Amino acid sequence: MTVCTWRRFFASKIGHIGLAPRATRVGDVVVALRNGDWPFMLRPVGKGQYHFLGQAYLRGYMQGEIVQECKEGKRNVEQFSML
Repeated sequence: MTVCTWRRFFASKIGHIGLAPRATRVGDVVVALRNGDWPFMLRPVGKGQYHFLGQAYLRGYMQGEIVQECKEGKRNVEQFSML
């Protein structure tokens, strides 16, 4: 129960599930930062800029798997700015 305090359940468009910061809403995105182990939630605010919402739990992707998939060319790598 403590783990879920200030968190919200989410499901991605491609079927992944997880927990995100309570402020998360439809349209926010899950990202992995280069060489990071955990996913984070960001809110797009326009032209490649995002607000940082916080760390997310994404089932099956908590040990750096997203970064590894990017290195293997299985996922897109994008550059962006956080406000």
